[in-house]
Amino acid sequence: MVSFHLSSFIATMVTYSMSAKVAAAFEVPGIVRGKNRVNFQTKLRASIQEDQEATTNIPNREKIFEAEHHEHTQLQKSPYIIIEGKEADAHKPHVSHQHLGHGAAKHHQSHQQHLSSLIHTNQDFKHHVQSAHGLEHLQLSHTQQPHALKQEQRGYKQEKSHVLTIEEMGPAFKFTNKKGNTKVLNLYGLYNLIVIIATMPFWLLAMEILQHVGDAIEGFDPNRAKFDFSGKIWCRTYLRLVDSYPEIAGDVSRLKDKESGGYDGACLFVANHASFLDIAVLCTVLDPVFKFIAKDSLAKFPGVGKQLVGGDHVLINRDDKRSQLKSFKQAINYLKDGIPICAFPEGSRSPDGRLMAFKPGLFSMAVKANVPIVPLSIANAHAVMPSVGLCSVQSGKGKLRVYVHDPIEVSGKSEEEISEEVRKALLSELPLDQWPLDEEA
Repeated sequence: MVSFHLSSFIATMVTYSMSAKVAAAFEVPGIVRGKNRVNFQTKLRASIQEDQEATTNIPNREKIFEAEHHEHTQLQKSPYIIIEGKEADAHKPHVSHQHLGHGAAKHHQSHQQHLSSLIHTNQDFKHHVQSAHGLEHLQLSHTQQPHALKQEQRGYKQEKSHVLTIEEMGPAFKFTNKKGNTKVLNLYGLYNLIVIIATMPFWLLAMEILQHVGDAIEGFDPNRAKFDFSGKIWCRTYLRLVDSYPEIAGDVSRLKDKESGGYDGACLFVANHASFLDIAVLCTVLDPVFKFIAKDSLAKFPGVGKQLVGGDHVLINRDDKRSQLKSFKQAINYLKDGIPICAFPEGSRSPDGRLMAFKPGLFSMAVKANVPIVPLSIANAHAVMPSVGLCSVQSGKGKLRVYVHDPIEVSGKSEEEISEEVRKALLSELPLDQWPLDEEA
């Protein structure tokens, strides 16, 4: 069969500061006029130079300047500071102003107060910037802390929801089913439907042939592994044709057939359930032969129903306790025979994609058979094929994702403890819009 892969904010405010020469040439109105201006400037430059030479012998001068430079550099490096650019050299005019005030006091004491005010203005400005920076930093740290904690709890970093509104889906057809639920079919969904109709006959034919051959030749297809593999081929082909093949991450080697170096032994695969697309997605990652635990009503679905019934998967009638007990025993026998089981612990599909409470009894299968549990987090299937969609409403490329977690051992643990470990694992690789509302905060 043919399968292919279709594959800032920087605001700056410049502060203008004066160099030593510009400051020395500064004219104080009403005090320095005419020729006296030249004499004043000459004497002032000489005073500045003399003062600079005198300051070279001040103890720890280099350390003071180094500390100021380090302090300002740290201020400049912060991404939250509102002043950048020329402010990086603010400590230089600050020193010049100090020299100016000291030199002017020797020759023109009357100017000392004015020049000192310039110094204090500059120092106050710097202090204001530092204070503003500190407040800004504290405020940002406060707003970021819950986010950081949330990200620490959650391994999957996606924050943007891929869920579309009905208007965004652009429905070509919109109707209400017998249960009173709204269903839509857009152009992308129509394309999906065409792909399903065009490819399903090949899948049905393959299952029919493999089933007859398996029944006729003893030992040809034990556990219906070849029969089930035909379904995996169809699911993978369909998802590639509609550009929705999922990303696979985590302990991927565990998903390989044991003959190819994968997991050698039975286990209970469990996954969150938010879309009809989940079964097809799981068939892209689970290579070893495995059996689904599914509700018996799925047996009526074309293609999927034949796969479940013909492959001897575990079907449960939730209204019949005898059927539930029989299915429970069948699943345990599979596990004891070394055949993995795959189930949805929520028991049914989540209507909004958020992880629901787990049904009791499932994990006791793993305890009774003494096999590990391997959680599988399926992300964004609820956005690609939501409950409102008759088919998928958008491409799954860059959205669909399956994460294979490390196995959880069950020996010596209660069902409640196992359930909590599984839930924590599943949530760690689900996007925020699939977290229960009480656990999202």
